[in-house]
Amino acid sequence: MVADDRLPGDKTRLSVDTGKFSPQTSYGSSTLCGSCAVSSPAEGSWNAHRRIVALSCVVCLAVVAEGYDISVLNGAIVLIQNDLGISTWEVSLVVAMTPLFVIPGSLIGGSLGDRHGRRFALIVTCALLSVGPLFMALAPSFAYLLAARCLVGIAIGMGIVTVSAYLGEISGANMRGRVIVLQEVFLNFGMLAGYIASYLLLGVKHDWRWMLAFGSVLPCCLLFGLMCPQVPESPRWLYMHGREKDAHEVLLAFLNKAEADAAMKAMELECERSPKREFATWMELLAEVKKGGPTRRIFLAGVCVTCSQMICGYLAVAYYSSLILKESMSEKSAFLGTVAMGLAKFLVVLFVVAVIERFGRRSMMLSSMAVMSFACAWLACSFWLTWGGMAKVAGLMAYMAGYSLGLGPICYVYVTEIFRTELRAKGLAISIFLSRIVGVMSVLLFPLFTNYLGSHIAFSVQAVVNVFAFCILWMLTLETHGLPLEDVEKLFC
Repeated sequence: MVADDRLPGDKTRLSVDTGKFSPQTSYGSSTLCGSCAVSSPAEGSWNAHRRIVALSCVVCLAVVAEGYDISVLNGAIVLIQNDLGISTWEVSLVVAMTPLFVIPGSLIGGSLGDRHGRRFALIVTCALLSVGPLFMALAPSFAYLLAARCLVGIAIGMGIVTVSAYLGEISGANMRGRVIVLQEVFLNFGMLAGYIASYLLLGVKHDWRWMLAFGSVLPCCLLFGLMCPQVPESPRWLYMHGREKDAHEVLLAFLNKAEADAAMKAMELECERSPKREFATWMELLAEVKKGGPTRRIFLAGVCVTCSQMICGYLAVAYYSSLILKESMSEKSAFLGTVAMGLAKFLVVLFVVAVIERFGRRSMMLSSMAVMSFACAWLACSFWLTWGGMAKVAGLMAYMAGYSLGLGPICYVYVTEIFRTELRAKGLAISIFLSRIVGVMSVLLFPLFTNYLGSHIAFSVQAVVNVFAFCILWMLTLETHGLPLEDVEKLFC
């Protein structure tokens, strides 16, 4: 007999013999297609899905490169400024160039993944992530460094879209949240590694060049790993290209038979609703959004979540915390404070991985934004009232812990879940495209704010912005926890 682990408000009738949902599933006020098998708590455990977890960990090595780039530049930018003799405005450009080129990178990743497969897009991403840090490390001038930063940005943008789509499409409903959140674990691991590398290499000859060069090691290893036949194509991509048998074989390799059969049934029902059975073009996606209905509401929710992830100021703090802390402590102490900030962020995201399937996506994102708003207010007071350096470090730790509590790890889980298969990669791409415009503005303006108006003004403004973002998230997002990918769209009907 299969245990009934339905969510509150789920009035599904469960078959004792088959362990499957009946055709109609009620979720809140929406009626959903119930094609997914119900798993017992044991079946949703890490041990029962160790193969999908192992594959996800391998794929997520691509995300380490993004985290490492963010954090290592946090320390390296101080040294680059002194070595190359660049101004505050040029520092902003060096930092902003990567998030700026994430914008076209996300669009390239969406198109490449739809046309040639998620696996092929991952291979191209890792190739670019392998050479980009080396070009940065060898940069003889400011212009050369900017060009290398552009290349890394394109690769990171491709990686965000491709990894999120791949993990969402290969995992079952009862593990999807945890699997996609592994991205944030590996991102935080990369960030912590970058902070530690900056601290340990400080003072070594050509220190900032070594800091940047080490960023190519893991992507290069992953590039060879992706060539192995044990890394399959996304089953939903295979199904969309008429390869049903191959899709079912991939699902059976990573899920139990009931889950694999349920996923195939869900894909069949989705194709019945959209018989064209092709990935949507950019114009078709935009036309659906313009037409209104659930696609527009999904699009607005996705853009709201991804833009909130950037407008909260996370990217600016992740890049500039060393410069912020240098106002009230030594360079070495500032680097050490940044390491503490990265450690707090990493520990919180490990906690989130453990509890994500027990709490709703929406509630965790709202809690995250509330904590970040409080942390920004604390930081504004610490600079305004000239509290000591430890108070500022505590504020930054609380800020990053709040980010990792929900908005960081759950953003791509949520956006991956709300778009149906034919729109997923391009929906992710456009959401990231728009959010990174916000991120670039944040990265460009934050050092100018702190330099000309003071850190107390910068964090006061950020606190107000975060409260506004909390209200928007409250109004536009719906809960998606525990639903099959093919059923989420009906929430927005």
